[in-house]
Amino acid sequence: MTRLLGLLLMFTLLGPGWALAGDVYVSVKGGVNAGPDAHDRHEQATYTSQTGWVTMLAVGYDFGPYRLEAEFSGRRNKADQAKRPGLALDANGDTRTQAVMVNAVYEVPAENFRATPFLLAGIGWANVTADLDEVAGQPIGYEEDDTAFAYQLGAGLEWPVGDHAAVEVSYRFLQAVNVELADNEFAVDNHAALVGLRVTF
Repeated sequence: MTRLLGLLLMFTLLGPGWALAGDVYVSVKGGVNAGPDAHDRHEQATYTSQTGWVTMLAVGYDFGPYRLEAEFSGRRNKADQAKRPGLALDANGDTRTQAVMVNAVYEVPAENFRATPFLLAGIGWANVTADLDEVAGQPIGYEEDDTAFAYQLGAGLEWPVGDHAAVEVSYRFLQAVNVELADNEFAVDNHAALVGLRVTF
């Protein structure tokens, strides 16, 4: 998966769009974040979270049908449950995820359609903080964080607003891989539904 995303980013830089005159843009997005749900590789330990919020800020370059951007995002969700096979305990606390990503975006040609569909893939790093106050009503005062490699995939629709702006709705899946928490390694999944604004200069 890492190699595939890396090749996609390289193709974006070296493909036909590289020769086109481009434009700098800034985009902001916000929405709801389902997860993060953390599960170890053997599915023996799982930590789930309630639906929370996410915000994103990106600066990029538009080459035509291709875009390349650097993105910072922040997510916050209240804890839900700590689970093991045959056992589920209510948890109180929150999970915070901050990510720095490099994204490649491809705008899918769609003639006679006001909205422009787009696909996104990105790689980068995510810092995940688990802050648990209670589990099963018992105070534990646990807080730990780790930074790990992350990748994301997304898709959406964008509508032009004037000559230099566009609004969008989109979906984003982000996974932080091999996050070390509580003496275990977890994959941490996030699913986000977003609305945003992109302004080109």
